[in-house]
Amino acid sequence: MKKAQYLWGAIIAGLLLVGLAIQHRTPTVAQAQTAQVTIMDFAFAPATMTVEPGTTVSWTNQGPTIHTATSNTGVWDSHELKAGASFSFTFKQAGTYSYQCSIHPEMKAQIIVQSSSPAMHNSMGMGPYACRIAPGLPGFL
Repeated sequence: MKKAQYLWGAIIAGLLLVGLAIQHRTPTVAQAQTAQVTIMDFAFAPATMTVEPGTTVSWTNQGPTIHTATSNTGVWDSHELKAGASFSFTFKQAGTYSYQCSIHPEMKAQIIVQSSSPAMHNSMGMGPYACRIAPGLPGFL
């Protein structure tokens, strides 16, 4: 019985060391991401898009009518986009960005910028399962 308790203790200690190693590894640089919005038939497609900070969104007018992609709060303005023209903007901060076509204000859409990185669930960097695994193990102190 004592050997089993020591074995479980060693396993838990090993898991904690692995968690510390993972937590203190050198961070990697995220690759730039891109996303596309199509302007056609008096609509933005998709009308709602969720991206991560640092993503560059490109709007392309694929219809015959001139349109714009204009932030409701003045963050960006594509100015007039003729058929086939494109405009890009990089979203650096989290938030919800509503926009419209300034020529046709009934054309509305939004970009939601949020991080998809999971939050650390404990100070050891072990993720959401560390607190669920350890208490149920025999020999847990």
